[in-house]
Amino acid sequence: MSCIIDSGRSDFSCNTNAGGLKAMYVLASFDKDLKANSTIADGVLTATTSSNDVYKFELEADENIFAEENEVSRSAGTSIFTSNGTLQFAKQGSASQALFQKLSKMRVQLILESYNGDFRLVGLENGVDFTVGTTSGGAMGDLSGYNVSFTGKELELAPFVTASLVGAGVEFDLSTATIDPNA
Repeated sequence: MSCIIDSGRSDFSCNTNAGGLKAMYVLASFDKDLKANSTIADGVLTATTSSNDVYKFELEADENIFAEENEVSRSAGTSIFTSNGTLQFAKQGSASQALFQKLSKMRVQLILESYNGDFRLVGLENGVDFTVGTTSGGAMGDLSGYNVSFTGKELELAPFVTASLVGAGVEFDLSTATIDPNA
């Protein structure tokens, strides 16, 4: 990657942007060769020969956040990106608890879907680690559920993923196995 920029950026003046996360897709197992087996150009993963089942976690709350922060050390000559996410899942139950407990013991890659329709692959080379907490608020209208956070470190920002690669029967094959917390 070159250390010379070749363009600027115009002002954003159209009100067509939306914040927030719509869904998280967790890859069933960590694929250490995912980057090597994929085509990534200009920050977009457009093709992959890797195939991995993914499990969809629907996100409803406004508290679901994804952020990437750059850490630069001029003296060490390093520039890394730390990915952080905080997600909320309503309603506690034994099946959900078992699932989130498994996540807390795994290193995984995940794909986040935003309300803009973008997909980003987080933890491409090094994966992410989850921490899980339960909460039962003090008031009847407060959250009773799970607070799930993830963090990872990469040399580059999380690439966008071509939307056609995520779904049933494609490279990132969407599993139909889900937990219904209302059952």
